[in-house]
Amino acid sequence: MSRRIRIVLLLVFVSMFGVIFIQGYWINKSYQINKEQLLKELNLALEKSVKKELNDRMTGQAKMVLSGNNTSVVFIGKERKTDMKIDSLLQGIFNDKEGNETQITMNFSSLSNDDQSLDSMPENLQFKIKDLITGLLVDELSGGFKVNTHLVDSMFVDELSSRGIGLKHHIELVNSNDSLVKSFAANPADTLNTMSTRAFQVDLLGKEKLRVRINNEQEVILGQMLTGLLVSLMFVLLVLFCLVYMLRTIFKQKQLSQIKNDFINNMTHELKTPIATVSAIVESMQNFGVLDNREKTNKYLDVSQNELGRLSGLVEKVLNMAREEREALKMSPEELNVREVFDNIINSQTVKQEVKQVSFDLKVDEGAEKVTADRFHMVNVMQNLIENSIKYSGDPVMIRITCERNREYLKISVSDNGVGIPKKHQAKVFDQFYRVPTGNVHNVKGFGLGLHYVRNIVEKHGGKIGLSSEVGKGSTFTINLPL
Repeated sequence: MSRRIRIVLLLVFVSMFGVIFIQGYWINKSYQINKEQLLKELNLALEKSVKKELNDRMTGQAKMVLSGNNTSVVFIGKERKTDMKIDSLLQGIFNDKEGNETQITMNFSSLSNDDQSLDSMPENLQFKIKDLITGLLVDELSGGFKVNTHLVDSMFVDELSSRGIGLKHHIELVNSNDSLVKSFAANPADTLNTMSTRAFQVDLLGKEKLRVRINNEQEVILGQMLTGLLVSLMFVLLVLFCLVYMLRTIFKQKQLSQIKNDFINNMTHELKTPIATVSAIVESMQNFGVLDNREKTNKYLDVSQNELGRLSGLVEKVLNMAREEREALKMSPEELNVREVFDNIINSQTVKQEVKQVSFDLKVDEGAEKVTADRFHMVNVMQNLIENSIKYSGDPVMIRITCERNREYLKISVSDNGVGIPKKHQAKVFDQFYRVPTGNVHNVKGFGLGLHYVRNIVEKHGGKIGLSSEVGKGSTFTINLPL
């Protein structure tokens, strides 16, 4: 890989991670903003609910006092020892008495001094207001002025509904220091690591407060962000897909360029040999008096004819592959005798071999002799497999051919004792122009077209081809043809 491509890839990856980082930062920021907004809405809803419930309680007490049904201003309870100022208008004095009882007396003398408007009221109304305030304080101290948590919860839910918010929650009662007094959670685990609202006062003396704890704030916040999250995720995935596709295309183009160069080199070697041979023969016949020797002339002409035939065959093979890419090959199926086809190929190869000692072991099971296929192309397929086995084997060469039949397929296997194919190259040997790399060694001729042609023909017959190979032990090509 060139330095320029590495730099481009580095910049692409940095940009991609930058986009993902910015998206993550934006999502986190959006989450925090939505969380703050949700908490603000919850605080407003709870404050409104608490105030409404407190107002309802005070209104109820006022109605009872003004109707004359409640005129008690004295509280008798357990022993207390407290001095408390109510406000600038009203002072409650708690006087300790001997024994187990405490009497509470209310002093309204300051009202006439600080608020002249009260004197202008009718006397019976003044008594009613005094009784109201006194009654509220007495109920508060005696525990009769307790908050209705169920009502607050109901009002809180209504407030949330009006704001379009739905969530799981529970109410907690806390003291003036915001320490938990009582939790109304159905499950104690719901109180752990959850968000809570501010605590709002629910009594007149500020001793009790209510707050709400949210059990599923993440679910609610993420639900509010769902559209933005999906759009963000979609674009990130789209960019990732484009990046991966671009990288695959770059490496594929690089691989194709390498294959093209290998093909040109192989073709140069393949074509150079017959051309050089014929050229040398012509030069000999012209300059060294070969034409005067008829025997030598015939021999040189035979060699030239063989080399030109070989050259023609190589060119024809390349042209056939080019034509196959442009046009669909037409199959002419007919019944073939598999044993006969292999016998002819074996006889032909035995005659042609002058360098290597080749042995064949052909085994055709009963019922596996016949198959329907295109004679021309299927013979070429078998011949290609056998020629490959011979080319990539040492000396001597041992080729085993077996034909078996099952219910649906005719299985043909061609095995050799050759060099074998490394596992990482086995999936690519059927690709066009692909040849297993051998470095600078070019001791086996070929273009890398044979196995590609074999696979195409087998697939056009509705069959499948497979490869099993181990380095140093040989290879086995298996063809399954439908019956």
